[in-house]
Amino acid sequence: MTSCQLENNKTIVEVNKKITKVEKKIVKVEKKIVEFVNVNKLKEKKQKNTNIIFYLVGDPYFIQGVEYVPEENYHYDQSGLATFYDKELHNVKTANNDLNKVTELLGRHKTLPLPSIVKITNLENGSSLII
Repeated sequence: MTSCQLENNKTIVEVNKKITKVEKKIVKVEKKIVEFVNVNKLKEKKQKNTNIIFYLVGDPYFIQGVEYVPEENYHYDQSGLATFYDKELHNVKTANNDLNKVTELLGRHKTLPLPSIVKITNLENGSSLII
């Protein structure tokens, strides 16, 4: 998952507006024939193209005897509880080699590709944010 860092004196709504602008830019790039390539399939494709956006679908793995199989799923929808991590993960590397910071909003998921953009909604009050 991707993360966004809150800048000084910015609210989550302002950060969401900024992310929306970035998403629009990505759509414009897609119209210029941007190709999404799974890193695992990259060896099969020996094509040089500067407009390739890379993402990683990890290998299956086990945690406490439970198997998790990462997969591409563009229509993923899940309801559940969110977990809050405080200072215990500050400056610890994430799976995609970024550093956790207490000033960032991070999303973690067991099977989504890295990076992913995810909209999270509080079902009690309807508030949402994109990370």
